Amino acid sequence: MTDALLQVGSLIVLGFLLRRSGFLEAGFWRSFERMVYFVLLPSLMFQVLADASVDGSVAARLSAAVALAILLLGLALVLARRRLRLDGPAFTSVFQGSVRFNSYVALAVIPAVFGKGGLELLALLIAVVVPLVNVLSVLMLALFAGGPRPTPWRVARSVAGNPLIVASALGILANLTLHGLPGTLDGALSVLSRAALPSGLMAVGAALAPGAFRAHARGLAVSLVARFALLPLVSYLIGRALHLPLEALGVLVLFQAQPTATSAYLLARQLGGDAELMASIITGQTVLAFAVLPVVVALLPT
Repeated sequence: MTDALLQVGSLIVLGFLLRRSGFLEAGFWRSFERMVYFVLLPSLMFQVLADASVDGSVAARLSAAVALAILLLGLALVLARRRLRLDGPAFTSVFQGSVRFNSYVALAVIPAVFGKGGLELLALLIAVVVPLVNVLSVLMLALFAGGPRPTPWRVARSVAGNPLIVASALGILANLTLHGLPGTLDGALSVLSRAALPSGLMAVGAALAPGAFRAHARGLAVSLVARFALLPLVSYLIGRALHLPLEALGVLVLFQAQPTATSAYLLARQLGGDAELMASIITGQTVLAFAVLPVVVALLPT
């Protein structure tokens, strides 16, 4: 676990330094992030799900647990919005920071703890959570930040056009209809998959923006408590209630303790959220994750 975190941290720092040094033009990083998001990570998702051998009952209970935990936390945040004393745009950034996850960090940490079985369970979680948190985030931005009204067509188009969702659906379809991927395709996907993680982590580092943490103290604090304490705890309780096997329960809890996604900043900027607060939340959570994740692993049920 320590080695995995050191590797994650070194690649994130490398991306951060390369972006800040000006060694590569700013336009490169936009194209680089696009390649990772639309080509490399979907290749990994497709291959893992196509070859996965997860018990159907476990998959159903795990999917229900992760979705229910996110929905309950989201509802609690909405009900507590006035008490949190956050304006509409700030609340939407806190909401995103509480329910979204960084898939690149998860893909580095969870397989290091749980091996291939953990990677398969993680791919299933990503397939379930990506559409859910995207729909919830767009809805919150429309309700509290004056974003575009989330019509059924706009929501459906957003979900259907997400490369991770498409890759997940195709991977599950291939798993159900094929007995293993053809050798040439499997080999090509393996090469792309190996490039996904280091590239994604460097993209995370490049997107970090150290900001005015003091000015954003309230929103940042709420997101840290929600992301690193409430969501893992609620997930653990729901997982136990659904009698998840220990490995699936551990993957669920560790997944829910990941820092938030860097893509949340783009959504906040495009749809009227507090983009500066979002940048502080992303940076603060990413840095703090290196202290939180070892503690979560130590507390996982055995």
